[in-house]
Amino acid sequence: HTVGIGSLLGAINFMVTTQNMRSTAVTLDQISMFVWTSYLTSFLLVLSVPVLAGSLLFLLLDRNFNTSFYDTKKGGNPLLYQHLFWFFGHPEVYVIILPVFGIISECVLFLTDKDRLFGQTSMTFASIWIAVLGTSVWGHHMYTAGLD
Repeated sequence: HTVGIGSLLGAINFMVTTQNMRSTAVTLDQISMFVWTSYLTSFLLVLSVPVLAGSLLFLLLDRNFNTSFYDTKKGGNPLLYQHLFWFFGHPEVYVIILPVFGIISECVLFLTDKDRLFGQTSMTFASIWIAVLGTSVWGHHMYTAGLD
């Protein structure tokens, strides 16, 4: 749980810093792609890490205190664990890849010696939609186990 708390607090810190410490002269479409993708990564972490912490807490309670969140013999539901895992696991893929998209965009910007990235507004909206869809489509992983 310590790693989860650290991830959550770090993500909140980055989001608040990005929103509050930005210069008033810099509009949202002027923010670099790396900052955008890091902000979206923080957003994904804020949404998904508490769910993972809760599912791990349920698992610890099942194993150590004889509760029945996931144990079918006592009326639990193992699909609950899978839903909670994939609600964390699906956005986690984008937590890994979104900052890389931002880094590559900044490298291209540097190597081409341009002031602004071509299609930056479109890339920003595409990154936002990747983050939004990444949090809402975990259900496609549940088809093998039976969607509830």
